[in-house]
Parts: sequence; C-alpha cells; structure tokens
Amino acid sequence: MQDIRNEIQNINEIVPIPSTVTLILSHSLQGEMANSKLIQLVDADSVLTALVLRAANSAFYSIRAGVATVSHAVTMLGYAEVSRLVLTYELRQRVFALNPQQRDFLNRLWLHSLCTATTARIIAKYLRHTTIGEEFTAGLLHDMGKIVLAQHYSFSLLKVREMIDELFLSDLEAEQQLFAMGHDEIGEYLGKNWRLPDVITDVMRYHHDPAHDGPHRIITSIVRCADLLAEQWNLGITERSAPAVIAEDPCWQVLTEHFPALAAESFDSFEENIRMEFENNLAFSELFS
Repeated sequence: MQDIRNEIQNINEIVPIPSTVTLILSHSLQGEMANSKLIQLVDADSVLTALVLRAANSAFYSIRAGVATVSHAVTMLGYAEVSRLVLTYELRQRVFALNPQQRDFLNRLWLHSLCTATTARIIAKYLRHTTIGEEFTAGLLHDMGKIVLAQHYSFSLLKVREMIDELFLSDLEAEQQLFAMGHDEIGEYLGKNWRLPDVITDVMRYHHDPAHDGPHRIITSIVRCADLLAEQWNLGITERSAPAVIAEDPCWQVLTEHFPALAAESFDSFEENIRMEFENNLAFSELFS
C-alpha cells in the first residue's frame, strides 16, 4: 500500500481551480455588482461567450426573442443559470486539459459528473427543496478526487478496475487499499484548498456516506442518489461489480425521512419520473458534450 497523504498536501498545485470558478462559488458578489462581474468574465472569453449565447438561444431555454449579448443572456436566464453555464464550461476545460493518456477515462468521468449534476438539480426540484444551485455544483465536483488519481497515479485506474472485478470491492474500497485514502478524502483536500463553500466540500467528502451526521446531509443525499442513478443508467464510471440497490442505500433513507411524500412513493415510480425529466434535460448536457 502506498500512503499518499503527504503528497496530497500539495493538492492545490496538482489541480488548480480556475479563478472564475472560485469567484462565482464564493457568493461574495450580490445584485447588480454580481451581474456586472459575471458579464465581464464571460465577455473576456470568446469561446465562453459563444457558448452562453448558443445556450440562451437553444430550445432548452425556449426564449422566443433572440439573445444577442451576454448582458441580455444574464437578464433572460438570470445570474444563477448563467453561472452554472460558466462553471460547467470552466470545469470541462480543466478536466480535458489533464493527462491525454487518460482521455477515455476523463471523458467518462466528465459525462458522469455532468449527468450527476443535472440529475441532482432535477431531484432537488422534484422534492421541492429550495437551494441556490449547490446541488448542481456539488454534483459536478463530487468525484474530482478521481482527477488526482488519473493525473498523477494513472496506474491505479487499471488496478482499481481489477480489484472491483476480481475482489468485488467498490472503487472507494480499492482506492483505500492502494493509497490509504479514497477519492472522497482527496476531494475534501481539494475543496478546502480551493476554499469552496462547506456544503460543496462536504459532498465531495461524504457522498459515499450520505447518512454522515453533518449539516449538509440532504444535499449530500440528493447528489448521492443522482450519482447512483447515473451509474444505473450506464452513465457512470463503474463504482462496483454489481449495480447498487438505491432504495437500500443510506441516501434514500435520508431523503425519505426528510420528505414524507417521497416515503409514500415507490422507488420505481420516483426513478421513472426523474429519468423522464432527465431525458427532457439532455439538451443542456449536449451543450457540454
């Protein structure tokens, strides 16, 4: 076993996060000042500007009047939605700038992260759980600890796959045996070094333990449920040799405890409703595929 804890102390140098993302996640700006800064950030990047305008004019948002400027996009879509577009774009750029030898894995990881984020947003809306979009951001970032393994310990990807298939371990268990820590703990280091909001860092750390006694159990459970659904829909990175029974996972217990109406609904009915809405949201995901 290789204990990489000391090496992970330099995590900020291993995977730096774009300053744009840090600014948006900090929630330090409010109102018109936030809108103005966001418009500046987008206008400074021609590719990002094109993406925001393409998104604003896409069928997904169904805006009848043509959107020709970033300012108009922020007015029509709102700060929160344009921020999600920026975050998604910036993180995709960061992921695909990493180890080109791991391109296939990074492709799958990105698709899984995006699908988890989209599904988490759908679940939060379905449960009528009021958020400021942290479930989407947390879904995008929940597996970022795996980025470190892919970039700097690429041999582990094959070894983890072998341990999942041959020893029937989960990916987290295999990582812990190989490195004395898993991608969840690495993710926590990332979140703290990036100075992310506590709710995002907690999801990165506890998405495999959503019943953890902490202040963000609901968001963590929403993201974990979305994570498992993505795996079940073949949009995952193969966490285990056999699919998880989501209705028996701690995330489902947390959600049914906090949302009584969910407890009265069968899991199959819940999944069908979420899957239908996910398919209706594919246009959003395709903007970043």
